[in-house]
Amino acid sequence: MSLQAFFDSFSDSCDIGSRDTSVQFNWTKTGCGFGSFTIYVHDGVLYCDSETMSREFVKDRLMQLVDECIFTDRPDEKDQERLERANEWRKARAERQTHRIARQSKARQSDTTE
Repeated sequence: MSLQAFFDSFSDSCDIGSRDTSVQFNWTKTGCGFGSFTIYVHDGVLYCDSETMSREFVKDRLMQLVDECIFTDRPDEKDQERLERANEWRKARAERQTHRIARQSKARQSDTTE
């Protein structure tokens, strides 16, 4: 049997890979609000607690998640842009943290001198 014939014999499937696993996704959607859904395995069966949102809604959020994530083994131009935005966000967060710590330190110093 050729390798291609072997691959062609597979059925389409996707498994979470663990028997006792759950993943929670938090979402926001313009005009809809916010919420979360959880995909989990119980007794070997895959479930989704969607907080009453439709199957299509959950699919759309999962597709959005895939579109927004950075693929480590096959990066493209969008992945590079995402990495740059993530680095800018980290830098801005570190600067805010530094300023907050400096303000707190200054406030403590003024409290001890009074």
